[in-house]
Amino acid sequence: MRETRLRSPQQRLLVWDWFRIGGHDVVNPYVAKWMLAWQKLSSRGDDGTAIILATPYDDPNQPPVATLREFARDMIPSINAALARVDAEIMASRQ
Repeated sequence: MRETRLRSPQQRLLVWDWFRIGGHDVVNPYVAKWMLAWQKLSSRGDDGTAIILATPYDDPNQPPVATLREFARDMIPSINAALARVDAEIMASRQ
């Protein structure tokens, strides 16, 4: 996953993001775009997902990596289930 730290005068955010294309997790946006194009050319559609997790933090020297890791560990099964449902709906609509 890609890690980004965002800040404004009011807030700091630790952000993790990645893409899921054709059941594969990808970090590089150029690779993700290439995979989408390949799927489209292969008549498999151009469906993809960006998964973004974020949490606020105060201390710039101690971003809450453990908090985000725990959240990701707890939520990945739900994220996977939701994406599987969406994939099934998309496949059903194509038939």
